Amino acid sequence: MQENSRSLSVKDKKRTALWRNIKNARYIYLMIIPAIVFYIIFNYVPMYGIRIAFQDFYPKLGISGSESVGFANFEYIFAQSEFWRAFRNTIVLSFFRILLGFVFSVGTALLINEIRMRRFKKVVQTVFTFPHFLSWVIIAGFINNLFMNTGSINNLIELLGGERIDFLQSKGFFFGLLLFSDVWKEAGWGSIVYLATMAGIDSELYDAAEMDGANRFRQMISVTLPGIRSTAAVFYGHHGIRDEPLQMAGEKHHYGFHIGYDVFRRRFDPVLLPY
Repeated sequence: MQENSRSLSVKDKKRTALWRNIKNARYIYLMIIPAIVFYIIFNYVPMYGIRIAFQDFYPKLGISGSESVGFANFEYIFAQSEFWRAFRNTIVLSFFRILLGFVFSVGTALLINEIRMRRFKKVVQTVFTFPHFLSWVIIAGFINNLFMNTGSINNLIELLGGERIDFLQSKGFFFGLLLFSDVWKEAGWGSIVYLATMAGIDSELYDAAEMDGANRFRQMISVTLPGIRSTAAVFYGHHGIRDEPLQMAGEKHHYGFHIGYDVFRRRFDPVLLPY
């Protein structure tokens, strides 16, 4: 009996301490509530619609009235030769985007950090960051106007006596354009976290390196890069596949198939390229 009473008293003390901590930090918990509500409404409630991926879905019947087909939609996707081509392209693009996105984000941060004129530094950072806020629809239109058969680049090539090049249908050119557009759009935005880390590096380290005879480049190699190493290790993997408009070949507009594909895309995000 004494042991039971002791265990109950310990539990009561823990419970009392928990509520006391919650009461003391009540304003912090209140600040968290909007974020929790946001994720419940926009992330968890829509998960009910995932059922469509396993149904022969028709809008007239709704989710509850449509016939369940199990994994038939996924089996249809996996049976398409275009899917495996898209899957291969996803792996290749993910690798190069992670690699190039990381390198250019760190490189952009290092270059901006070396600018000593504060106003000019802010202007450069704004110019490099601005493309991130453009939608991929605008970026795609910009690339099309430049590199399509009747675009500005081909007009210039023809004006100089060359022949027009079908950049958007060429295996080599299109792959490069896709990587270039992604790096150009996101490098400035990705450099922000590295610039913030560089701002926290102790200035005495630079002074000590300068006293040892290190020039600006050597300071960047010996002080700046080691200072952002831990941050770079944490954020290395976030330079992955983006949300560009994707197209999947198919003759039949089947709701269950497209939602099934979208469920798979949310995890692997396959991209169908013209090769």
